[in-house]
Amino acid sequence: MTIRPHSAIALCCFALACATAALAQDQSAPQENPPQQQNPQQPIYYAVPAQPANVQYVAIPVQQNPQGQPVYAANPQPFPQPQPTIVALPPKPRQPRACFLMGIGVNFYASVMNFNESESHHGYSNKEEESEHRFSGKGANVDWAMGVLIKDIVGIRGFFGLGKQSGHSNYWSSEIQCPKGNGRCNGIKSEDTDFNFGASTIVFPFNQSVGPMYNAYLEGAFGFSIHFFDDERADEYDRDVSGTMFLKFEMGKLYALNEWFNVGIGVAYTLDFASDHTDTSYREFTSDETKHSFWIGLRFVRKWNKHKE
Repeated sequence: MTIRPHSAIALCCFALACATAALAQDQSAPQENPPQQQNPQQPIYYAVPAQPANVQYVAIPVQQNPQGQPVYAANPQPFPQPQPTIVALPPKPRQPRACFLMGIGVNFYASVMNFNESESHHGYSNKEEESEHRFSGKGANVDWAMGVLIKDIVGIRGFFGLGKQSGHSNYWSSEIQCPKGNGRCNGIKSEDTDFNFGASTIVFPFNQSVGPMYNAYLEGAFGFSIHFFDDERADEYDRDVSGTMFLKFEMGKLYALNEWFNVGIGVAYTLDFASDHTDTSYREFTSDETKHSFWIGLRFVRKWNKHKE
């Protein structure tokens, strides 16, 4: 079969048109990436702290390609920054500005008391009278105090006490004569019952912080005392009852049992005194009474205590 020249040209043009259409269709279709072989071993990333505030992340290859070059991940992601740990602490106990202060004391005390009285009459009789009384004894006392403590440092309290002592009394009078001893009645068994009441101020000078001297205290008290003497000569010498002023100075240390209760020990000195002087145109009267006492005892106190830091 003889192919004509114009027919050959037409066939070539048709083949070229078909090839061009196929190439255009291949270029317009979406290309799919060839499946990549998964690498069973991926690079491991370690966080190396360079500074306390910065962290540098370094990729360490675990596999190399045939050319000997390290293999890294395409887009390495850094590890998340560590978050600070928040620890909730219990609230610090609040110190009260003022708290109820109450105490009970059980004491042993020893006393020495002296009383002197003189009386003189002016005029025709010009008479003078004198008398003396000395008591020494020892016994027990119980006192109770209640008040308020401000900022765990200064407290103000009212107090009441009751004590009883046993001892001996010596009497002498220019008017009354004892059966023996040049008019002196010596070594008479006697008992003294004391009532005292008043107000006191207590200071805790080391209570700003908790330490070995925490709850050490100083106290000063002022009030009145009433003394009842019971012996065979008290009524005769008009010494069955007397009243005095009362001063007390104490120091001690408390030990906390818990947040509110304490037990401790205290030592004290008290001075009871009374004085009277009357001078008129016909009479002059003078009396002086002093009583010195030394105390030691247990203290049970209700007050707020700080916690150890």
